[in-house]
Amino acid sequence: IEENRQRRKREEMVRTLQTRPEPNTAEWELIRMVTEAHRHTNAQGSSWKQKRKFLSDDIGQGPVVPTSEGDKVDLEAFSEFTKIMTPAITRVVDFAKKLPMFSELPCEDQIILLKGCCMEIMSLRAAVR
Repeated sequence: IEENRQRRKREEMVRTLQTRPEPNTAEWELIRMVTEAHRHTNAQGSSWKQKRKFLSDDIGQGPVVPTSEGDKVDLEAFSEFTKIMTPAITRVVDFAKKLPMFSELPCEDQIILLKGCCMEIMSLRAAVR
């Protein structure tokens, strides 16, 4: 029974791959535009790696101040973190602006979409480096 199940899965996969349609011209154009937007807004090189040196040994070594909630914040680490995150978020916003139809959405919808995906996009970009 298990062998038949595995055989049917393989046959179904082959059928799916054989019948998958190629993207049409409009879809290829959309793929090209998204790829180009990504390339123009993605940070390249190793400068970002040099900036993140505070993440390992230096964390917790700077001046620490309490917050109103009683938590403690390493000011130097937080400052370095914001120096890295601000341009990364700006690049994500620039990427979104280059996507077709994004700028035609109402401003509130643009903000909601950016808030919902910003961390995911930055995580994906970091993962492929």
